[in-house]
Amino acid sequence: MPSALSVIPGTSGRVVQVDPARLLPDLLLEAAGIIRHGGVVAYPTETFYGLAVDPFDGKAVERLFALKQRPAGQPLILLLAQTEEAFDLAAPSGAAKSWFLDLARAFWPGPLTLVLPARGSLVCPALGARTGVAVRISSHPLAQQLARSSGMPITSTSANISGEAPPASAGAIDQRIATGVDLVLDGGPTPGEAASTILDLTGQRPVMTRAGGVTRERITRVLGFAPRIASAAA
Repeated sequence: MPSALSVIPGTSGRVVQVDPARLLPDLLLEAAGIIRHGGVVAYPTETFYGLAVDPFDGKAVERLFALKQRPAGQPLILLLAQTEEAFDLAAPSGAAKSWFLDLARAFWPGPLTLVLPARGSLVCPALGARTGVAVRISSHPLAQQLARSSGMPITSTSANISGEAPPASAGAIDQRIATGVDLVLDGGPTPGEAASTILDLTGQRPVMTRAGGVTRERITRVLGFAPRIASAAA
């Protein structure tokens, strides 16, 4: 698929068609620059299309929430370029640190989001009032390189109006979203079968708060015991 700048039919949004196997550095730098200056970029992951902003920019986060019609204060998942970046945001210790390292080695890059205790000094509007930070590394080459080019974590929230189905292609992005973003990176269709699994490591035992692309059985094999299910956790 050639890389070409065009306009999504019927919208005012910009879309760039991208071959994930032949990423152009200049395009990635342009997209990263948009994010660093308060903009919103739609991009593909190994699950669905997501929306990236600078999670530390309060105005950018507010814009993202307004665009998605998402209730204020709900925490967002952050996409990392490499595992070590998690320790700039979070301070897991003891068993939680061991769980995190084992799970990251087993499933990253991939559709597993891990919630860790945030550093006390961390100020990040994308986390809302939560004391945990949800992080993952995408296995999609475009998502990986976008996070790397941005030089910081980026948000990884699905490119849909809150409560509606997430899009598995650029063309499936709701017009209200498509016209509100600064750039859509169209890397072709995504699997779209399931979102990332979310596993909370902030308590005494891991808790699966969302089932997704990594099954409980696979997590159990890595941990040596089964994580709790959120509805059964007390």
